[in-house]
This record gives sequence, C-alpha cells and structure tokens, in this order.
Amino acid sequence: MVLQAAPFLIAVCIAIAADTPVSLSRPDGGLIALFVAVSTILASACVSVGLGTWLLTMARRKSWTPAQLRMGLLRTTFVLCFFNLAAFAALTHLGGWPDFVRYGLGLRKMIVAERFVIVAPFILMDVLGWLGMFPVARNCRLIMTSRGWHYYIVMRARETYGAVLPAAIIFWAGNDIARLLVGDLTKQPWVQMVVLAVLGTVIVLISPALLKLSFPTRSMPPGPLRTRLEGVARNLKFRFSDFLIWETEGSVFNARLTGVLPGYRYVLFTDALITHLDDDEIAAIFGHELGHVYHGHYTVLALFCLGSLAILALVAQGIDGVFRVIQGGSNTSSVIDITKLVLMLAAVGVYFRLAFGAVSRTLERQADVYGCKSVSCVTENCIHSTGWPRLASSPGLGPNICRMGIKTYSDALRTVAVENQVDLEKPSWRHGSIGSRMRFLANLDSHPENEWRFQDGVIRVRLLVGMSFLLLFVFALVTGAFEYLRSI
Repeated sequence: MVLQAAPFLIAVCIAIAADTPVSLSRPDGGLIALFVAVSTILASACVSVGLGTWLLTMARRKSWTPAQLRMGLLRTTFVLCFFNLAAFAALTHLGGWPDFVRYGLGLRKMIVAERFVIVAPFILMDVLGWLGMFPVARNCRLIMTSRGWHYYIVMRARETYGAVLPAAIIFWAGNDIARLLVGDLTKQPWVQMVVLAVLGTVIVLISPALLKLSFPTRSMPPGPLRTRLEGVARNLKFRFSDFLIWETEGSVFNARLTGVLPGYRYVLFTDALITHLDDDEIAAIFGHELGHVYHGHYTVLALFCLGSLAILALVAQGIDGVFRVIQGGSNTSSVIDITKLVLMLAAVGVYFRLAFGAVSRTLERQADVYGCKSVSCVTENCIHSTGWPRLASSPGLGPNICRMGIKTYSDALRTVAVENQVDLEKPSWRHGSIGSRMRFLANLDSHPENEWRFQDGVIRVRLLVGMSFLLLFVFALVTGAFEYLRSI
C-alpha cells in the first residue's frame, strides 16, 4: 500500500515546494494556467494509451507469456509514473497552476480545498493512466480486471488512495486549523512538533478504518482455520478485532495487520494465501505479522520516519545553502527550483533505497523468527529438537523455537514463491530474497544458539537507530531545517 501511494506522496512534496508565487498580472494568466493543466492531463492520457498499445503489440509479436507481459507492464508503469511526476512538476513550477488555484479560483488559505485542488491534476493523471493501461492489465489477468474497466479503476483507486488520501486530508486540515488558531506560532519548532504528534496519533488510531477503505474484505467464517488462528493469538496474548479475508480473485499472496489499539485492529489474509497454504503454514504467516507487534517494529519505523524527515530536511537545508552561494544570494528562478527539487528527490530515492531497505530487511528477519516460534512446540521436551540444544524462552525473545516451527514457516515461504512464480533468489528491497530468508532460518536449525546473538544485535541496532533518529528530529526542529523542505 505504501509503495502504491509513493507517487502521490512525491506529488504532494512537489506541490508543497511550489510556494513561490508566479505572477498572474497578465489578464490571460489564469486561462493560460488552466489550459496548460488540461493539456498536461490529456498528454498523460495519450502517453498511457500509447504505451499500452505498444506493449500489447510487442507481446503479440514476440509471443510473450503472461509473466513476461506482467514484467513489461511493471516497467512501463514505472515509466508512466516518472512521466506523470515530471509533467506535474512542470505544471506546478512552470505552468502557474498553484497560483491559479490560490488566486484565480480564490481558494487561497481555504481549509483542505487549496491543497487538494493543487494536487488534483496528478490524481487525474494517475487514474487516466490506469485506464490507458487497462487492456494490458486484462491480458495479464491481473486482479480486478475480470469485472470490467470501471470495477478495476475503482479498486485501484481504493488500493492506492483509500488510506493515504484521507490521511493527507487529515494532515492538511490539521495544519490549516492550527494556522487559523495560532497564526504565525505554527512556524515555531515546538508548535510544529505538537501538531505533527497530534495528527500522527489521529492517523495511526484510525488506520484500521482506512485499511478497510483500501481493500475489499470479508470476515473469516468460523471453522478449523479460524479456531487455529485464535489459538495462536491466545498463546501469544494478542488481542484483535477480527480476522478478515482480502478478496484478490486468487492473485495475491499476502497477510497484513493494522492498528495499535488491542481492541481495534484487524488481521488480513488474502484469498490466495488461504487457498494454497495449510492451516499450520497460515498460522506461521500470522505469527510473522505478530512478530512485528511483539518486537515493536511499528515504533521503530515511526522513529525511522521521523529521523528520515529530519535528515531530508537537513539535506534540503544544505542544498538550499549551496545554491544560495552559487547564486550570490539572488532570488531563485523556476529552473533553479526544479533543479533543487530533482536533487532532493534523488537524495530521497538513494536514502530510502539504502537506509530503509536495510532496516526493513533486518526487522523482517526478526519477524520471520517469531513466525517460526508461533508454530513451534510449547513444551521444553520438544521431540522435534532431539539431537541439538533447545533454546529456552528468554525475556525479550518471545516463545521457544523448534525444528518443526522452522520447517513449517520455510515451507510457507517456498509455497508463496512457487505460486507467485518468483525465483527464490530474486532480490527484494524490503524483505530480502526468499532464498536468503530460508537459509537464515536453516542456520538457526543447525546452530540454534545464533538466535540469541541475532536478537541481541537487533536490539542494539534498534536502540541506536531509535535514539539517533529521535535526536536528529529534535535537532532539525530546533534549527528550523524543516522550513527548507518548503523551499526545495
């Protein structure tokens, strides 16, 4: 969900950066901005149709398999996304669209409306892009295409914007209301910290409802599987609202957990996962999701995001300082603004590719271990561990682990790879390859004492990352570095 929403979040950053007024003194300035906006949206639609037609032509000419066509669709979608972001950046920084919205339409300082209308062209380009690529998606037999283009567009919109757009609206509204209530005090670092903390808390608390907006789901019916999962939840002292089946027409293998309040959180399993895995393997996948909760991964990721925002703000401050030196303190131009924006987006891409990927893969392996533990024997005299030293339960490490638990979870990973036709050694930015995860668990089977070393190492890394990023966030607030994000 985060990856699907990433282009929209980048578009929001592009829109935020377009705060320098463009003169609308010419009588036709507003009409020109509107014409450029409409032309940009239509150009995006034409590009999506053209890319889709070209892709289908290549597939027929070279007799591509559905898997090859899916890969072509993935790459083409990336190209289209890049085009849309570049076109939206040109529209906002060169075409005068933000100022037409603020002054031409009279929406300046209107709660939510100003920000939403500014970013609306990108949303339209995104939707028209899905429509243009629909024939390719249908030939790939992707999820939601069998019911027609209208159902496909609605479901894609839910998946992409169902959670992130309401969250953005809450964030916009909160900041606008704070500005109305306290005025210029919103520029003070401590006020920004309070507003961000309050809005972040609200978004996190309502996240289960946002998830149900994003995906078509139904409650898991009573039966052996639900009984098995409820037993795992009781053993691991996990409280939840409901188990939900995520309807994907059998095309997605995934499980998700949302919510921080024990009485208000949901666990999702896709229909394909339930169809192709046995009850023990599904319980192991459930245990993996519980591992994220047990080890406090969501808190770690929250601190990571705060620290990352601070790092990016400091980078933005550095970029702005360099350009001020180059320009000799003169006013910036649109070309300079776009250049700074491109550098900032490149820094964001490199940083998240390296830093977030490394942190995420470590946390995923810790959750993998917990997934094994969730389906391991609960007694110390485990018959599956005969012949090698059994690790006893230890504070901070969770339940015991046994050979059968490792095998069950590894089998689940292998099944997911086979059914998805994914090479075991295919790299994954956030999770690592399935093969590397299985080898890590096999190493615990051969050398179970390595788990304690691994867990101790992760605990130290989490403390170091958490404290460092929290301090960086406070430092960026105190020095006013976050203001520079608006100038990039």
